[in-house]
Amino acid sequence: MANKRRWFGLGLGVAVLALVALAPLALAQMTPSVTVSDQPIVNNTVTVDAVVSDGPGWIVIHADDNGKPGTVLGHTAVSDGENTNVVVELATEGRTETLWAMLHQDTGTVGTYEFPGGDPPVTVDGNIVMQSFMVTGGLAAAQATSTPEMQATEAMTATAEMTATAEMQATATPQPQTLPATGGVTPPWAGLLFVVIGALVLVAGLGLIFVRR
Repeated sequence: MANKRRWFGLGLGVAVLALVALAPLALAQMTPSVTVSDQPIVNNTVTVDAVVSDGPGWIVIHADDNGKPGTVLGHTAVSDGENTNVVVELATEGRTETLWAMLHQDTGTVGTYEFPGGDPPVTVDGNIVMQSFMVTGGLAAAQATSTPEMQATEAMTATAEMTATAEMQATATPQPQTLPATGGVTPPWAGLLFVVIGALVLVAGLGLIFVRR
């Protein structure tokens, strides 16, 4: 009987320690992030290596404006969690040798890009989740010819989105290359996870007291 009690207490202790060790890792995996490599523009598209989104979102490609995001060139929807090899089609005008990949929320009508006015950029610890990257192989070789109608539409959209992005940047410090290792939006199940851990700790403590008796 004493051996059973001892093994019971030991098993509970190991389970609690494992949950405590894995909890920070589970939370870190949900931290929104963008990973993108230098690349050529192929068939008017670029590919973002990985996007981690807390809920449905958008990956938006901006042209460069003196070291910060400028004109919006294209956007693609991303799903909750990790997304890999996300392809974004670019507008035919306004491309620059440096581009920016920025993560936005999808807070309005899911599946409809509504920025500005909705779907704001995602921030982590006050920093917009984005990363710059270089266009390799020559920008002129990838530049396509657009019609006057396309140019007019792109110019109107770009002006509105640049204004809204500038307002966001006024209250958030850009982080061009790396993201914080901690922080971000806490997933809704995080509170439940800590409650479970606390309960297991309590049970383990009672089990150890029981074993000692």
